[in-house]
Amino acid sequence: MSLRHIGSGGLVAAGIASKASRLDDALVGELPVPISSVVVDGVDSATAATAVVARHRRAVAVRSAFAAEDRDDQSLAGHFDSFLNIELTVEAVRDAIDRVRASGTADYRRDVLVMDMVDARQAGVAFTEPGWIDDLVNYTDGLGDALLSGNEAGESLLLDRRRRKDDDAPWQGRLAALLEQTRDVFGDSAWDIEFADDGSTCWLLQIRPITTPPVRNEWFTLANHREILPDPPSVFMTSLIELASPELSGPLGILSTAAEGRRFIEVFDRRPYLNLSLLTDFLRKLGLPTSLVADSLGGSDGHSVPIDPLLLARQAPTLGKLGIRQFTAARTARKVAQTFRAMQPTAGDDFSPIIDQAATSYVSLVDQMASLATAMAVPVSIVGKLGTLDYHLRQQRTAATQMLDGLRELANIARGNDSTQLALSAGEVPDDPSFVSAWTAWLEQHGQRGVFESDFSRPRYSEDPSSVLVTVGRLANAKPAVELTTSSAKSAISTPIWLLARGPMAAREEIRADAMRAFAQHRNDMLRCAGAAVARGALPAVDDVWMLTVDELRSLDAGETVDAEFMDERRADFAQAAAYDAPDLRRRFGEVEAGTYEDGILHGLPLTSGTVHGTAWVLSEPADDLPPELQDLAPDNIVLIARSIDAGWVPLFAQVGAVVVDIGGDLSHGSIVLREIGLPSITNTRHGTQAISTGDSIELDAGAGTVRFGN
Repeated sequence: MSLRHIGSGGLVAAGIASKASRLDDALVGELPVPISSVVVDGVDSATAATAVVARHRRAVAVRSAFAAEDRDDQSLAGHFDSFLNIELTVEAVRDAIDRVRASGTADYRRDVLVMDMVDARQAGVAFTEPGWIDDLVNYTDGLGDALLSGNEAGESLLLDRRRRKDDDAPWQGRLAALLEQTRDVFGDSAWDIEFADDGSTCWLLQIRPITTPPVRNEWFTLANHREILPDPPSVFMTSLIELASPELSGPLGILSTAAEGRRFIEVFDRRPYLNLSLLTDFLRKLGLPTSLVADSLGGSDGHSVPIDPLLLARQAPTLGKLGIRQFTAARTARKVAQTFRAMQPTAGDDFSPIIDQAATSYVSLVDQMASLATAMAVPVSIVGKLGTLDYHLRQQRTAATQMLDGLRELANIARGNDSTQLALSAGEVPDDPSFVSAWTAWLEQHGQRGVFESDFSRPRYSEDPSSVLVTVGRLANAKPAVELTTSSAKSAISTPIWLLARGPMAAREEIRADAMRAFAQHRNDMLRCAGAAVARGALPAVDDVWMLTVDELRSLDAGETVDAEFMDERRADFAQAAAYDAPDLRRRFGEVEAGTYEDGILHGLPLTSGTVHGTAWVLSEPADDLPPELQDLAPDNIVLIARSIDAGWVPLFAQVGAVVVDIGGDLSHGSIVLREIGLPSITNTRHGTQAISTGDSIELDAGAGTVRFGN
């Protein structure tokens, strides 16, 4: 037999390799495959060419189907010759068969695939992979030979796997249907599929395993890390996050990142970014609006997908499981918090055990925080749209706002006592026994916190309390408490929905506070080991530990050393990275333009109500001293403009009358704190620290989400 017909079945049993046998299986499975034949290795090319001319209907493509290609471990794509539009004459077909065979060797079986040409209007290759909600397509108009050979870049698009859409082009709908059918026949595995569409049918030309997954141009955001880490974080912290990120499971444990090959966090420009595409894909799979991510974190990829009621209905079982996890998320987080509170020092002078323990703490914290944020996202969104989120948050006191409550109590003790206030203004603990007792209690509860506290390199308030003491002294000179928002019919109606969010929200702030106890312990352990490394000559100075990666620190355990010259080069490199203004939002393959803003006005997400006319104080992180142009102003007349905020900014909030934040969302830590405190504030303006300078006149309408500025 000179030819084996694709679709006759049994090609695998005949020993024909996967490139042709998979097309045989595809046609048996009723997938659209053009008329195709296999010229079996060893058959005379002239005899085979005669049979091809007798069977085929139009010009053909003659391609290799060798045993060496399209295997699970290697594809050898483009390694062997292929010829398109071969006219149906014995001479032309025979010549093409001979040339294809000659491109291989006798070390393996060399069958040749002959396929009717498709009069393609669009052609290309599609990658369908489990764990992705979109299939990645690279295509061109007409035949795809130039695209597949690398001579043409073509166009790229993403096809939603959940359903076929014909909105942009009917051929895309036909391709989506072909990919869905292919998964039905071959299973939902990683497939590289060559296709051609003739205007009425999308034809399957080839299917093979993906041996090297394509790197997709996903969206990433700094939103969450801008709040909790300095810019950039220490070298140690960034490398620890990179080490731990493959172990993160994501919101409510749903994102199986290891199986999907996708990481929740990746590092660009020495900064850890959250995978925004991964988060929005999670919502899209459930039919939930992707705006929930932007509302929670701040920022947006600019491609919001609305709620999908039909998909929501189909995902009812999964949503039910999520609902159960939502109710248990707070309980689970509190159990994890107990492990943070029980954290003990690490024995010995090696860095490796501390690094491993710190990575475990980091993964536990991030996973629990993500689960709790997911658990409260929907009820918070609903309450926010009802306009009562401000009211409900003002009624609760979480771990972060309890810090400020404690500072106000300390200020009440100091008020009217000149000697106490004099000591506080110098950043010192006064001699007053009642103050010392209350201060000791405050440090016991909050001393593990600090500015950018999630970076182990940053000191805690228990190590350097001077800025907090200065704040207490300023509070003693009086900042009247903000009156609580009055209740309304809407707030009463929304209370049952709010109760679904209140527990996870309180648990999220509580576990963060307890995690900082563990982080403080890890920091102390690192500094102890760094001291030992300095003593044995392995490290120039103790603080150099924060400028080394986890791998470099492990090498110190193995006996290697770091000298002063190396540290000078590292600091210079770090300074260069710090000088770069990293975008809050980026694609994998490059930055996203920051966009523009109107002269004199910014728009953001309202956190509270209230109107403030004041003067701007622009900061990248908390500062102890007011700049000269603000020193004569009352706190109520100062408007803080910050890139991002977290619990480490709480003492500073007592010294200003309003806050404007570049990036954040309803569920950001700083946003929750500002709402609980009641300061007029907005977030997610994106450009505040760029557009506004310290000393500018500010008019903030928090309820409208606008800030006007200018001299």
